[in-house]
Amino acid sequence: MIRKHLLETAIHQFGERGFDGASTRSIAATADTAMSSITYHFGGKEGLYLACADYIVEEVRDRITPLLSTVEVEDSDRSGATEAVCFLLRGFAGIMMSEETAPWARFVSNELQQPTEAFERIATGAIDLIMAKVVELVGIARPDLDEIHRRSVAITIWGQAIFLRLGRASIERLLEANTMNAAAAELMIDRVVANARCILTQSPECRQ
Repeated sequence: MIRKHLLETAIHQFGERGFDGASTRSIAATADTAMSSITYHFGGKEGLYLACADYIVEEVRDRITPLLSTVEVEDSDRSGATEAVCFLLRGFAGIMMSEETAPWARFVSNELQQPTEAFERIATGAIDLIMAKVVELVGIARPDLDEIHRRSVAITIWGQAIFLRLGRASIERLLEANTMNAAAAELMIDRVVANARCILTQSPECRQ
């Protein structure tokens, strides 16, 4: 229990202040435990930071793996692949819109901008897992694309869901909403999924 509480507290502080700005003293105090608890469980600040990355990976995998396990598409089923991408995207976008993921997103955002060993753990543990399946499905839905373009399409589609979290303040400002209520969140998720479907089906109305 203490270990988990320390991790959740540390993720908040590392996300808000970065590795250098966060202190183990502040993390321990906020978690209402002794600094020796950090040494005991993680060995020190760097070990705690890497453990935070591992914790985020575990939490993301716990949520995304059940979605991935339900997706089975034949190699020639373009429509099925499109719907599978939209299904996964909707599920992932919902995760991104959850308030629970806000601290994780801040932590990961720091790593995306200035990668450390923690980024490698996040990438191999979660990002690669998700994107490998998305690239595979994009290839089925859009057999006209070569490998590099399949990857670029996958990045474009998935980037929209990530922006729902990282761009939260901008979204609320543009929607003239002080908070992201359920209706606004559903609107944005629907829009992201519709955009993905347009890209994958090359629907004529999407080109207007």
